[in-house]
Amino acid sequence: MLSIEQMRAELQKLPARKRETLTVPIAMAAGHHLAKDVFAAIDTPPFTNSAMDGFAVHFSDISKGTLSITQRIAAGSAPTVLARGSAARIFTGAPLPDGADTVVIQEDCEYNEDNVRFLSSDILLGDNIRLKGEDLAKGQPIGKVGQKVDAPMIGVLASQGIAQVEVFKPLSVALVSTGDELTPIGEPLKPGSIYDSNRHMVNALLESWGKVECQHIQLADNLAATKKALVQLASSTDLIFTFGGVSVGEEDHIKQAVSELGEIQSWKVKLKPGKPLMVGLLGRGDSGTENPTPILGLPGNPLSAFVTFLLFGQTLLNHLSFRETVSPIAYPMPLGFAINSARQRPELVRVRIENGKLVKNGNQSSGALASLIDCDGLALVPSDICLEEGSTVDFYPLSALLYG
Repeated sequence: MLSIEQMRAELQKLPARKRETLTVPIAMAAGHHLAKDVFAAIDTPPFTNSAMDGFAVHFSDISKGTLSITQRIAAGSAPTVLARGSAARIFTGAPLPDGADTVVIQEDCEYNEDNVRFLSSDILLGDNIRLKGEDLAKGQPIGKVGQKVDAPMIGVLASQGIAQVEVFKPLSVALVSTGDELTPIGEPLKPGSIYDSNRHMVNALLESWGKVECQHIQLADNLAATKKALVQLASSTDLIFTFGGVSVGEEDHIKQAVSELGEIQSWKVKLKPGKPLMVGLLGRGDSGTENPTPILGLPGNPLSAFVTFLLFGQTLLNHLSFRETVSPIAYPMPLGFAINSARQRPELVRVRIENGKLVKNGNQSSGALASLIDCDGLALVPSDICLEEGSTVDFYPLSALLYG
């Protein structure tokens, strides 16, 4: 069995095909992944300006106490050079006049239309000024290849006057549910049946990750039907996720189908929940083994599918989008409970934070999805050791795993 980091490393070795690109207006770019590095086209701000309403002055003139007001500068206006011994009435966002080096906020002044007197002795050189290019200098990087376009980036692009960006065409992703017991939402449950939650959960996770073209296939527990469906999907999609069917049961056909149609790269990860994880490659129709389609077999248990998608599914998606993948950030935090029996595998426990400690959140079964509601994150309990309450473990905030 591979460790978490070994499995992530194996995923990043899989072949990543060349992706088609699109040029889209920034109004439609959210969720897409950049196909080219983006750089600042202009300095931001494009001119030195006032950060507050107040008075622009030469700092050395403040000691004179009272100065005459020689101009009024609003945002969008063009100021004249500020004469020594004078002040300019200035408003937030307005360009700083040449010669001025400080803005004194109006709350620290007594003024009328003609003169201003400074009331504070705590004024510093350069106060309340936003320098040209202090946010972004022309030529400075804004986004890298593979980076997801989000609201902050769109704001920066707009501030640069950049109207469109080149992005990758969305990945074509297939979600394959296996199991005769699965029932679509809206249909009555038969004895021994359950609703298919994985499909909807992972579809939502994909939407959080970025733009994809997603389809869903429901497979019966039949090897021939499984092979036929996988051959078709390998020829028409960029990536296949399956749920269940990768263990060693008589009705688990995904693993066998992949081994007969393509190649299994890795199987099983040393983790609870999530041990039965399969990484494989399937040939693409007439191209055979050229440009194979990756397939990631996630566990069928919903909680296991959720966790393994976050740790490994997103890693593979990032790799196929040429996005730099970094390990999730963990924070050391104390346990609010004891581990009295050593785990055979590292275990990710659903936890919430109470009084500065991590406490278990809900049922810890690998099929218990409700434990993710009001869950703050996952605590990694190492294998082969017992831990006392108060022991420090790695804590992974759920928000960082979902959106990091």
